[in-house]
This record gives sequence, C-alpha cells and structure tokens, in this order.
Amino acid sequence: MFLQTLSRCWGNFSATLFIIFILSYQGTRFLYKGIIINHNKNRASLH
Repeated sequence: MFLQTLSRCWGNFSATLFIIFILSYQGTRFLYKGIIINHNKNRASLH
C-alpha cells in the first residue's frame, strides 16, 4: 500500500518535472530566438 502511494507520487513528481523541463526549454529557445532577431534588427538599423 505504501509502495503504491510512493510510486504514484513519484509518477506525478517526474511528470511535473518533465513538463517544467519542456516549458523552460521552449521558453529559453524562444527568448534566445527573440534576442538574436532583435540583435540582427539593431545591427541592420546601424548600417
């Protein structure tokens, strides 16, 4: 009984960690892309 509860909790925990990892990865890529685009825009406006 205890092990069942533990495994269920671990499953929820790992799923939450996985979702957080995916979201942070996507967010970082999105931010990185935005920074590069802004950087290129700024370089283009300088010339």
